[in-house]
Order: sequence, then C-alpha cells, then structure tokens
Amino acid sequence: MRALIVLCLALSFGARAEPDGKTAAQQQQQTNAAAAAAAGAGAVIVAAQAEAGEDPFAFPAPTPRARQWLGYASPWTLLFLAALLITLAALIQKVDPRRRKRIRRASILYMLYLTTFVFAAVLGLVHADGWARRVWFLADLFEVLVIIDFVAILLFDLVLLALRIEVANIVHDLALGAAYMLAFIGILHRSGVHLQGIIATSAVVTVVLGLSLQATLGNVLGGIALQLDDSIHIGDWVQLSSGQQGRISAIRWRHTVVETRNWDTIIVPNSVLLGENITILGQRQDQPVQHRMWVYFNVDFRYSPEEVIHTVEDALQGTPIANVAPFPPPNCLCYDFARQGADSFAYYAVRYWLTDLAADDPTSSAVRVRVYVALKRAGIPLAVPGQALWVSMDDPEHRERKVQRELQHRVSAL
Repeated sequence: MRALIVLCLALSFGARAEPDGKTAAQQQQQTNAAAAAAAGAGAVIVAAQAEAGEDPFAFPAPTPRARQWLGYASPWTLLFLAALLITLAALIQKVDPRRRKRIRRASILYMLYLTTFVFAAVLGLVHADGWARRVWFLADLFEVLVIIDFVAILLFDLVLLALRIEVANIVHDLALGAAYMLAFIGILHRSGVHLQGIIATSAVVTVVLGLSLQATLGNVLGGIALQLDDSIHIGDWVQLSSGQQGRISAIRWRHTVVETRNWDTIIVPNSVLLGENITILGQRQDQPVQHRMWVYFNVDFRYSPEEVIHTVEDALQGTPIANVAPFPPPNCLCYDFARQGADSFAYYAVRYWLTDLAADDPTSSAVRVRVYVALKRAGIPLAVPGQALWVSMDDPEHRERKVQRELQHRVSAL
C-alpha cells in the first residue's frame, strides 16, 4: 500500500504541465522519468519490507519509560525550562529587541511541550497505556527541541552578538534544522522505532521532491553557496545586471533582499546572483568602503582649463565635505571640448569618493554648491549656450559680388 502511495506521488509530480520550448520540455520529461524511476525503486524497497512482515512505522508495545539524562519529560524540567525561557526573553529584550521572534518560536515549542506533558499524564491516569506511551514520546521530543532552541538563542543571539560576530539567518536555520533532525532520529531510535523503512521511504520522497522542485532547490542551494563563498555580506551595496543599486539587507533561503535608495525592496533569487555579474560597490581589498562619483559642469571657452581646474580643486580640497573621502582627494579635470561641433563651451567633471553610499544625491548636491561658489568668487560664470550668426546686407552690390565669385569659381574649375 505504501509503495502505491509513493508511486502515485511520483506520477503526480510527473504530470505537471510541460514548459514552453522544445529544450525545456525534453529536460522536464527526463526529470519526470527519473522521478518515476526513483519512486518505483523506493516502492519495491518498502513493498519488500511489508512482505517480510515488518511495519517500518510501527511503535513498540508500551513499556515503562527509562529515565534518561536528556529527553525525559518531568515536572522538574517543566519548571527549569520555564525559568530559562523567562531569563532568555529578558536578555534578548535588553540586548536586541529585534530578535524577539526567536523567543516566540521557543515559547511555541515550550507550550507544545507543556500540552503534551499534561495530556500524557492524563492518559496515564486513565490507564490508556498505549496512547500514553505515544504522547510521552512527543513530550520527550518537544523537550529536546526546546533545549536545542534555547542553546541556539544563547549561542547565536547572545554570545556571538556580544563578540560582534554577525551570522546570517540561513546559517542559523541550517544549524537549527540539522539539530532538530538529529534529535528526532535519536528520540525515535531510543523509543525502539524501526528506522530502516522510514529512512528508505524518506529517501525516495526526497529524490522525488528534489527532481520536481529543481528551481526552488537551486535558489536554496544558491543561498547556501553565497554563505559558504563569503562573496557578499549583509550591508554590502551592489549593482544588479539591470543597473539597479541597493544595499543587501538579508540573505534568505530562496532569495536575497536588496533595499534601494528609493525606499523600494528588490527580491533577487539566489540562483540569479550566482548566474549573473553583480558589482559590489565601493569595495577594494584592504581599503575602506568608498565609491567614485562624478559631477559635471560647463565653462565658456574664454577661461583657460588650468584656471578653472585650479579654482575648483582649491575649493573642494580646502574644507572637508560630509561623506567625501579625504583620500583620494576630490579633483577636477577637463572632460571634453565641443561635442558634434555645436557647443560653445568646455565640459568639466569633478570626481570624488563617496563614503556613505546611501547619501549619493545629497553629497553630489553639496559638491555642486561648492563648485558654484568657487567659480562665482573667481568671476568665472557657468557657460550659457551660444551660437554665431553671420548677417549681411542684401543689396545690388552684394548680389553682384556674389555672382562674380560664382563665375570665378566655375572658371577656376575649368
């Protein structure tokens, strides 16, 4: 029966709609075939165990509970864990209130532990030993999960925070999930549950889900790879392939959160970050974080470039400007002359290095103000577009001279 269920699960994933495109359709067919084959193999394993008379999901007969150093629900552990929960909640509230969601999760686990403990005790009083044994198993499991959660809060949210070691949420979740899984397997093994059938069936379901959810798993593995590679961090400013810039605020299981200067949030799948070129702004090895910025202005040709550059650089380097790095110092250069032969002024540019990448426009505005004031004091006005117009009198003498010039041009051509 369980073999049939696993096989139906595989076929249900294999019956998904084919994506557009011949190549994508072929890949999907291969994926579905592999999923069906894996499910069939798992079905054979489970069926063989069932034929041998083994029920991999069967609990043993109720037996007296052995006292263990861990995972033995008792009134004393209830009181101790309640006191520990209150202490951790007070510490988190004092150190970093933003991490209170971790306390909420621990509180939910503790309430489940308390509920199953009371329910199992009531079942024991009414002599429902079979059900009491199973509920005691849940109480023991929730006790271990609560202890694991408390240790995680103490380690990640208090000790590492005090040491100023920043750990991404995905690392915390991976460690906590692995601890939960090991605790669950350990409690099952201690309770006498047959693990071989459960592991075989779980492996088959994992293969089916893995083949059917490749895109989602690709993003999840991408998030893990980003953490292991240590190439980007929370707080880094990045420029995406679309040209949008923003600060990384979170690296999660499926996506990375990028907050822009426009108060918007961009959700970028982790697989995209791994597959495209991403520019990390303002970072160079063993150098402070600063990003080069440009400010352009125009000055008439009547003023020499040396005079303009000297005036602007003295103004920019004399008094510090907020969010402008002192090194490299801001500088001015003659960027270009007339473009397309139609301009009547020279193009100049100021280059400075921005230390606070969130304040790009206000800092550029302060630099423009400094440039304008410096040029104003030096008597150098900003350029005004101009055009040269040639005006002549249209009289008989002018027309005669024009005819003569045309005749001379033709004669010289002959």
